[in-house]
Amino acid sequence: MLLRSFRFTFILSLLSSPVFAAEELQARAEVNWRYGHERSITMTEFWVPFMQNDNSVLYGDLRMMGDNQDNREGNLGLGYRKITEFGGYKGIVGVHGWIDRRITSRNSTFYQATIGAEWLGESFDILANGYIPLSSKRIITVPNAALLQRIVEFRVMLLI
Repeated sequence: MLLRSFRFTFILSLLSSPVFAAEELQARAEVNWRYGHERSITMTEFWVPFMQNDNSVLYGDLRMMGDNQDNREGNLGLGYRKITEFGGYKGIVGVHGWIDRRITSRNSTFYQATIGAEWLGESFDILANGYIPLSSKRIITVPNAALLQRIVEFRVMLLI
């Protein structure tokens, strides 16, 4: 049997801690490489706790991504997590904010802000993110767009 895509993931973690660990959280760096038939991705992440106590942490996160199609992305985030109990459920509640920058293979650059909240529980997780575009709108002209529109209209007319 031939495999159509092969995915290899390599993760290097430095001193990562379990979710409900009593020990102090340590900074870590991760490198993740995913090889695919159509696209391969390399990601790097640096996570640093700025302030922490027994049940909460204020942290920073820097992520960088690139692929074999000349797409590049960088994310800089700040977050807060706290171990808590709510309605009899023990878990981690958190909030985070990010600034994202993406450069596409067509040399377009996009910026966005991300804000989010999370509940990471023993039984279930709830994650919510909101995205705010920071890049200005641009009108993009696609060559042969009029021809494409006629083809789509023709196909729609045939279906009716």
